[in-house]
Amino acid sequence: MRRIELWLALIVALFAGFVATLVLRQPRRATPLPTEASVSLTPAESAAVRTALGEPEVIVRPSSGPPPTRDFAELQRVLARDSAGTYINDILAARDGHLARWPDRTLEPLKVWVQSNPPLAGFDPTFISAAREGFDAWGRAELPVRFLQVVDSASADVRVTWVDRFTERISGRTRWGRDQYWRIVQGDIELALHQMDGRALDAVALRAVSTHEVGHLIGLDHPQADTLIMSATVRIPRITEMDLRTARLIYSLPPGSVRTP
Repeated sequence: MRRIELWLALIVALFAGFVATLVLRQPRRATPLPTEASVSLTPAESAAVRTALGEPEVIVRPSSGPPPTRDFAELQRVLARDSAGTYINDILAARDGHLARWPDRTLEPLKVWVQSNPPLAGFDPTFISAAREGFDAWGRAELPVRFLQVVDSASADVRVTWVDRFTERISGRTRWGRDQYWRIVQGDIELALHQMDGRALDAVALRAVSTHEVGHLIGLDHPQADTLIMSATVRIPRITEMDLRTARLIYSLPPGSVRTP
């Protein structure tokens, strides 16, 4: 009787192992990318987040540092492998085949200062946290760039200031400087309290605008798709999977041209 029980236990174990092997061999299904329709918005978010934003303004600031190490064969291999589900090609088209990014800043976070008392009518102290949340959102993106909020503007790498409104149909603007190797070395962000026609932006909209502008700050440009946080007109308040994949791809590559010299 004991021998029969042992044989039965062995047969059950072998069958379970066979089933597990079949399951593991099944191809994994790709996670579908969220679209505007699939992103859950609160009524406040849906009403507030409809604002146009401009391209980043770029200044070239030559540096004396060494050029980044480049292996064009590996660079092309990574692009071919990982570009699906991103808008990396839109960025390359906008920058003539170049990628811009900060050097890795995991051990030395970028210091961020947000202006806390602008002399502007309608400014609400809650807007400060709304601006900071844009940095927090990208700080959770597992990129080799971290942010540290500071109270001293003189020591900051990135300064966020406020304007009443822009003379263009935009609600935010990012300026960054890059060196001759396309490493981003400096950046600033301006956020508006009102759209050009005078409509006030609330904290929900400002959080979305801040998240968009921080995306520019780290090297992202506007995609052709209009349902992403980096779209030229922001329609959703949060980073999508496609935004994340694009940023992670950029930070897996060296800055500069992707074209073989």
